[in-house]
Amino acid sequence: MKTMNIIQYLIKRINELGVEEFFGVPGDYNFNLIEEVQNNSNTKWIGCCNELNSGYAADGYARIKGLGAVVTTFGVGELSAINAVAGSYAESVPVVKLVGMPKRKPISDGRIMHHSLGDLNYEVFCEMYSKVTAHSVILSVENAQEEIEKALSVAYNLKKPVYIGLYGDLCLEPIEITTKPFEPNKTNQDTLNSVINHILSLLEEAKKPLIVSEFPILRYGLENQMQEFVDNSGFMATTLAMGKGSINENSKNYIGLYCGDLTSAKTCEMVESADCVLGFGILMTDFNSGGFTSRLDFTKVIDIQSNYVKIDDIEYKDVYIADVLEQLNKKIIKKDLNITKVDFGYAKEVANDEDLTQSYIYSMMQDFLSPSDIFVTETGLTSFGSIPSKIPHGVKFCSQTLWGSIGWGTPACLGASVADRTKRVIMLTGEGSHQMTVQEISTMLRYGVNPIIVVVNNEGYTIERLLCIDPMEEYNDIAKWDYTKLVEAFDGKSLRLKVRTKKEFLEALNSARRTNELVYIEAFTDIMDAPEFACKLSDKCSPLAQF
Repeated sequence: MKTMNIIQYLIKRINELGVEEFFGVPGDYNFNLIEEVQNNSNTKWIGCCNELNSGYAADGYARIKGLGAVVTTFGVGELSAINAVAGSYAESVPVVKLVGMPKRKPISDGRIMHHSLGDLNYEVFCEMYSKVTAHSVILSVENAQEEIEKALSVAYNLKKPVYIGLYGDLCLEPIEITTKPFEPNKTNQDTLNSVINHILSLLEEAKKPLIVSEFPILRYGLENQMQEFVDNSGFMATTLAMGKGSINENSKNYIGLYCGDLTSAKTCEMVESADCVLGFGILMTDFNSGGFTSRLDFTKVIDIQSNYVKIDDIEYKDVYIADVLEQLNKKIIKKDLNITKVDFGYAKEVANDEDLTQSYIYSMMQDFLSPSDIFVTETGLTSFGSIPSKIPHGVKFCSQTLWGSIGWGTPACLGASVADRTKRVIMLTGEGSHQMTVQEISTMLRYGVNPIIVVVNNEGYTIERLLCIDPMEEYNDIAKWDYTKLVEAFDGKSLRLKVRTKKEFLEALNSARRTNELVYIEAFTDIMDAPEFACKLSDKCSPLAQF
């Protein structure tokens, strides 16, 4: 029977699921974890500037690779990362949270160890993480293999973060490998057949069927299968904000992104008049619903979630979204519908010597993106400005729409850049969010990744100015930095540009494509200049708004 150290087995299994880079910060309780990452010839350590950023980076990595991992020390380190992991939980991003803990003997002897709360409860942080992960466990020799497989199964199958704690002296304990690695969850075939027959019977009578593709399609990597279904069915198709990028926006069936009253009247009319809606992972958040202005008729929605399907009052359990989509592709009969073309996205603007504006930035980014790019947009104006754009087919669109933690974007850009070095990562961020996590630019330079970063400098938290009573309140101001000089101080090879006019911005983008260096563009706009979509959304979603 094969024997292996616990730590070897843990890192090996995470690697076998596609994780090649582990993000984190060293601490005296997690050295064994980091050393095993470095000792494994298939894995690499990526040292970040703090634990919160490490968690954000693992989240960005997982959105591209399908799974991410973050390593911290006990107590202080893991609590620094908990906000990032909570975001992964909210947005269904599978991240394995690994924590190195003190040794067992001083704990059993009742000794108070540093990084603890001084109350001899060494499981309290695991308990905290149980609220923001789908599975949390502290390993023992007796349960190590079983619990590792259980945790990884949850992360892989449910696309949620998991927590694994490891005592410092447990790492090198040998265990006998007695069971096979977990297998992907399997759909109940009888139930699946019933689901497909039920769906097809409803679609047969439908005159105006609609597909709503949402974020689970992105998390399970089903974009190609979804597009195949859009083409095979001939149905109208849309996404909500969290599902942007899961359908080819240049498809003749695509009627634009739907966000209630925030989107075009034509898109609203077509979505809201549909007589049968295939909803793939619909989650009606305030932003997804346009401040709850959506009038999507849920009595007509076939609700296809990650692991169940609900039709009227009937819930079909243990059927998985990939299998449902696969069977629909095999059995759907195409409808020849006359789908009205809907114009959406930003109109192209002329490059001239006028001051740079938000609308010009998004109209240019829309044209600048290449099908092989990864597009990361930070929480705030840059996300809300990018959501209405028309992106090329193939672009991987990444935004944290539900959790909305400002500062996520820069480390997520790092994670995405590391996850696939064959693609160029383009990031848009506001300078307010950027100030929170800007240190990870140094990590990008350290590990040789080359994103194109556009920092929109509009003198403070403009998204908050839109949401509050008095936009000019001092609390929406931030310290003024010379951002390009900051990047220079990080001591790496990069192209750094400042732009204030439309023409300068276009020239900067053209220069960015001509170099393989990290590109850093600081773009200045007016303090209250904001994309139209953000202004509408702030009216609907402000705490001052009446729902």
